Amino acid sequence: MYIDIIDLLNFAVKKNASQVLLSPDSSPMLRIDGKLKKIKMPVLSYRDVHEILYDFLGEYRIEITRESLFTEVSYDIPGIGRFLCSAFRSHDDSDTKFVSGIFTHIKEDYKLSFNALNYPPVFKKIAEQQQGLILVTGSTKLRMDKSQIIAALINHRNNTFSNNIMTVENPILQVHESKKSLIQQQEFNRDIFNYYHSMSNVRFSSPDVFMIDQFDNLNSLEKKEFLLLASSGLLAITALPSTSVIDTLNYIDHCFPESDKSFINELLSESLRAIIHIDAFITKENIKQISWEIMVNTKQISPLIRDGDYAAIFDIMYNNKQDIVTIEHSLE
Repeated sequence: MYIDIIDLLNFAVKKNASQVLLSPDSSPMLRIDGKLKKIKMPVLSYRDVHEILYDFLGEYRIEITRESLFTEVSYDIPGIGRFLCSAFRSHDDSDTKFVSGIFTHIKEDYKLSFNALNYPPVFKKIAEQQQGLILVTGSTKLRMDKSQIIAALINHRNNTFSNNIMTVENPILQVHESKKSLIQQQEFNRDIFNYYHSMSNVRFSSPDVFMIDQFDNLNSLEKKEFLLLASSGLLAITALPSTSVIDTLNYIDHCFPESDKSFINELLSESLRAIIHIDAFITKENIKQISWEIMVNTKQISPLIRDGDYAAIFDIMYNNKQDIVTIEHSLE
């Protein structure tokens, strides 16, 4: 059965859907306000889904084998928007064809001001830090929300400062146009093929801001190098999966062997500027709502990070000190 994927994506955007999901033996589905809804269309065959995905991936056609079960490509569709196409095998099949795909709409809300996005007032202070480390965290299902927050931080600097901004992304989701700043976006597996080498090159490129989109894509050596860069005089930004600010600190702690932990805690205590953690829920009105937990590093918190005393940090946060936003406070 022939399906015009461009028409389908255009329909999804008009319905304010965040995703289009394609899978054999099912009609296409839309994700709207976090819930899946089937479209009144015929059931797709295995061949239908494969042909749609294979055609859409174009020059990035990559056969999925036992060694490579997943691929992602981002595309601009003129007049409709930008989409992330995720293609994968959903079961252990010796056939190398794509069997399922998800098209995620990459919205351009990041181009709005922090006020228009309803971000907490402390965002401006965080975005305008001149050096150190900013972590944007949340569950894996909030990947696009975390990406939008990072893009909004970069967009603010692009509109405000004359910076050299470099990014490494896999793949590039939001595309930035240089304004006051020079923005150079690199895509992993297209422009660069090794995270460690890209970070080594950063030391010679002298950027003011360096962003890697997903900290959890790095191995231990690369994670350590990224934290070292964050303490070298530039502003480093990344995202990682976690359930809270404290879980974020624990996550980083568990990334390194015991012999490195004292050194990493010292690095983090000096370079960390803020952790922006988000969560999401659906209201009674069926609207997606974001809740915030934000910790800005202070003279009071820094020694606690160095000592690994996360319980004391939790106590400080939930006394609602200045520049700290708790989940409860964000929902008031």
